[in-house]
Formats: sequence, C-alpha cells, structure tokens
Amino acid sequence: MSASKWDGWDMLGFDLETTGVDVWNDRVVQAAVVRVAAGKRPATKMWLVDPGIEIPAEASDVHGITTDRARTEGGDPGQMLFELVGLLALAMGRGRPVVGMNLSYDLSLLEAECHRHGIDGLVARLGHHSKVGPVVDVLVLDKFVDPYRKGGRKLEQLCAHYGVRHTGAHDAAGDALASCRLWPRIMAKHARKFPGHTIHSLHQSQIGWRKAQADSLREYFDRKGTEHDGVCGEWPLHRACAPALVGGAR
Repeated sequence: MSASKWDGWDMLGFDLETTGVDVWNDRVVQAAVVRVAAGKRPATKMWLVDPGIEIPAEASDVHGITTDRARTEGGDPGQMLFELVGLLALAMGRGRPVVGMNLSYDLSLLEAECHRHGIDGLVARLGHHSKVGPVVDVLVLDKFVDPYRKGGRKLEQLCAHYGVRHTGAHDAAGDALASCRLWPRIMAKHARKFPGHTIHSLHQSQIGWRKAQADSLREYFDRKGTEHDGVCGEWPLHRACAPALVGGAR
C-alpha cells in the first residue's frame, strides 16, 4: 500500500489523562476521543471526571487538573467509561483505527477502570482480547522506523520531529488529535518500511514490534543492573500483567 493511501483515513484519536502511571491502580481524570476524517472538521468528545481519590500534585502539574476541580466539575466515572468504551468498540467493530500515543497504557488502564466500576470493557464488548483493534500507536511506529534516533520520544517531541502542529499538550483532546496527525506523517516519511501493509496487518505487526522494543529495553536495563518490572511487551493490552482483567490466560 502506498504511503499516500494512509492519508485521509477515517480514524478515532484517543487519549487519557490520569492520576499517575500505574496501569492497575491509577484512575482516569480526563478522557477524549477525536473523530478525524478527510474533508471534515475533527469532532471531539471529552469527559472530565472525579476519580474518587486525591490527584497527586505531580499529576496535576502535568495535566493541570486538581483534585478540587475534578470534584467540582467532574462527572461520574461510570458514565464516562460506559460512553467511552462504547465509542471505541463501535469504531473497532467497523474497522476504524483507534490512534494514540503509548496506547497499551491507556487501553490497559481503561480496562482496569471498567473492571473496578463493574462495567464491560473493550474485551467484553468485542468478545475477546484479540479483537481489540485495529489500533495505531505512534510511539510503537516511531521506535520501529527510527530506533536509534537520539533525543526524547514524548508526544510533543515526536510532533516537533515530524513537523506536526500540536496544540494543548497534556490535554486529552489535544494529544488525541496530535496523534492522528502524526500517524500519516510517520507512514509517509518511512514509506519503504511499510510495504503492502493493510490497517489490520499494521495492527498485527505492531504486536511484534512492541515486544521487540520491550525486549531490547529489558536487555539494556540488565546491562545497567537496573530493575525493569514495569517493562511489559504486551500490546495493545497488558494481558500478561493482569490476565484476570483483560481476558488472558490465568
């Protein structure tokens, strides 16, 4: 498939802002999906919720949402989860890619939150963990096409590298839209590395690429003598880390 055919895809950008980086114990504070299609203005749906716990200052410093604001302005997490999972499942069921940055984190945390609130997550809605897709993760793609590039790989840095406009960093809607803009730019710049890919084969390839990236990172930490319990190669869901939550083997 030529790189030009990746332009103008009907896609759904997705991002979460949370209370921290622990997939299984932290909570959603803000969520957004952005529908992007050729010839149409992006359509955004956002949620601000009360996570039910204190938002640490370190997290508030990143996304700007304090505990007081979440309690005053935030809605019910259960309602947000029901609506959000419904939109993601509908897109995936129709073969529309869900696009984002480091999505194994967002999707796994989303699944854990659904389990916590007694709501069907994506695995339950779609019927099996293998049906959670197609997913496009711009971090996985960038590491695959340019593994040895120096410098950071935060979303803002990827946008700068690929010349993508990014407004609203660490705002869920801004980050989701930036990821949607990044995807075709990465595919166009490195077209030779994606010969013959369809959206579904691209999803499957990312499973292997993410595992290889995690294996390489673990080897690096081993050489440095550094602990690496948090390096998980499962994608797009951390099935092995908490199988009861996402339908993996027990």
